[in-house]
Amino acid sequence: MTQLGFNTEDFQTYQAARQEPAWVTAQRNDAWQQFSEQQWPTRREEEWMRTDIRLFNLDKFLIPSEENSDGLDSIVPLLSEGVELSGAVHSHNGICVADTMDKELKQQGVIFGSLDSLVLEHGELLEKVLFQKAFDREDRFAALHAACWSGGQFLYVPRGTHVEQPFHVLSSLSDGGVDLGHTIVILEDGASATLLAETASTSEEAESLHCGAIELIVGDRANLRYVNLQNWGQRVWHFARQKAIVGRDADLQWTSAAIGSRLSKVNQHVVLDGQGARSQM
Repeated sequence: MTQLGFNTEDFQTYQAARQEPAWVTAQRNDAWQQFSEQQWPTRREEEWMRTDIRLFNLDKFLIPSEENSDGLDSIVPLLSEGVELSGAVHSHNGICVADTMDKELKQQGVIFGSLDSLVLEHGELLEKVLFQKAFDREDRFAALHAACWSGGQFLYVPRGTHVEQPFHVLSSLSDGGVDLGHTIVILEDGASATLLAETASTSEEAESLHCGAIELIVGDRANLRYVNLQNWGQRVWHFARQKAIVGRDADLQWTSAAIGSRLSKVNQHVVLDGQGARSQM
């Protein structure tokens, strides 16, 4: 695919090349319409009054493509070192470059891998939840993400299934790279799992853009441990929306460590959706 910018003509080319289900296309079109009609947030808005983005220029960056997905070898994962994993997904500049998963877990109905491919294989499941329950498209960055997301990960654990070994996600950026990855985790009632997620730059001087989102849906009596390590270089623009919905008598342990970036703006929200729901952050 020819490298594409963030304009209407290139967006339409990008979307047509993806050949996704009609419901995904409709979501993207709706989000792009919102993005096109909105302005970037300013310090006059309460949520952004302490965040100055006047030097941010989206025209510097391109929509993620296969042509810009080399370079993962320079990244050394930290969270997975010495850990036996149930599965792993690695992406670079917003494109999945490797994914693995335990075959026995697949037979139990567990789903894990790149969201790009799984939205084609499990559309009937994702249509009910993707951008539906744990994502708020409130500003232009959120609309941009919803319109142009690529890569990302999907973890689904069926009712009553307990996964002992963690899953691992690594997303990296090199100079000029863009990551619009979307992570969605669904634990059905009584399920349990651990997801280790880390982001990193190939160098301290790599100027990059991360505009991502995380949706965590924890069913009744389920238990999710989510560990997130942000390790960006000093020239990364980092914008993210992260939301969890925790069901009745369910537990979410959400651990985050964040270093680096030129600017970070993260909207993080947890909904305790039922009696006995618990969250530690």
